[in-house]
Amino acid sequence: MSRSRRQSETLESGSDSFLDIVANIVGILIILIVIAGVRVSQAPVQNVAVASVIEQAPPQVDISLPAPSEIIQPETIIAEELVPEPVISFEISLGQERSFQPLGDHSLIQKHEKTLAQNQAEQKRLSSLSATALLHKKKNETFEKSLNMARLELAALEKSQKSVVASKRTDAQDLKGRLVHSLADLDQQLVKVQRDQQPAAAIQHSILPVGQLVSGQEWHFELRAGRVSYIPLNELMDQMKTRITQKASWIVRYEVYEGLLGPTAGYHIKFKASRQKRSLSQELTYGSSQVMIGLDQWELVPSSDEFRETAKQALKNNSLFRSELQRISSKDTITFWVYPDSFSLYQKLVKIVHQQHQQVAARPLPVGRSISGSPHGSRSVSQ
Repeated sequence: MSRSRRQSETLESGSDSFLDIVANIVGILIILIVIAGVRVSQAPVQNVAVASVIEQAPPQVDISLPAPSEIIQPETIIAEELVPEPVISFEISLGQERSFQPLGDHSLIQKHEKTLAQNQAEQKRLSSLSATALLHKKKNETFEKSLNMARLELAALEKSQKSVVASKRTDAQDLKGRLVHSLADLDQQLVKVQRDQQPAAAIQHSILPVGQLVSGQEWHFELRAGRVSYIPLNELMDQMKTRITQKASWIVRYEVYEGLLGPTAGYHIKFKASRQKRSLSQELTYGSSQVMIGLDQWELVPSSDEFRETAKQALKNNSLFRSELQRISSKDTITFWVYPDSFSLYQKLVKIVHQQHQQVAARPLPVGRSISGSPHGSRSVSQ
């Protein structure tokens, strides 16, 4: 009984050891499989023939066990108890290690390297452009400073030039005014000389009040060759202003316009208008964008003797001369343009005008000089 019991215990202990060994081997296999899976998951993807690895033989475990003995001899029981546990030698073959390298098309890596190279080139170009932009910005700032300085200098130069031009223009206008007055004095002297050359004639005169410049409306008559005629100067002036207004765009473009109007009551009028240069004060007052057009001169040209009357005709009650006098106010001034051959007629007509308590102004003219005027001419003096 004791022998069989000991034999059964020996078999049970041997089987337990065998199960422990198998369990340890299975655990080791599981750990190795997990490690291999982790390595495979971390390795780069390659187009490799994985089937060749899978198709390899599974791990082989060689275990050498003692052959079981069916009959245990009594004399060997004690010896068996002293025999140590059998050593099981096993080998595990999991196949050869392989390194997974990427196979197939390398275009992605090349594209990636090319993209990196392009990015580096773009960064260099961007840095170069930034440096160039900064340099241009500094140059622009320097140019703007220079431009502002040039503008200030130009403004100062224009101001100085305008001042000089205004001064010269004022001097020219003063000189022109003096020349006009001198010419008027020479005309009077010429009339006096021409009158002295003619036979002396007794001229009646009367004491008249001190002369004064005409400030109101003037009515003009011409005394030439012993005849008197009404000069429609006011009507011709209105026509001339209308024509200049109509030709304003022409004058602005071509700067000068010359015209001829009439005939009206036996007279034409020739005139010249131009674009005027303004003074510095006018530019500051009205601005530099506005244009000023002015009349330079005008001249009367007789066209017919139809409206001319002799002294005998003019003194009649129904004459053209008396008809014109009736529509002239006592506050207005009658101006006679007298040539040397009509001073006697002038004396007769003046008496009629003074009888109606109207003011008279005389403007003597030399032979051959036409009736004309300009903005720089002299004004009539009435008595």
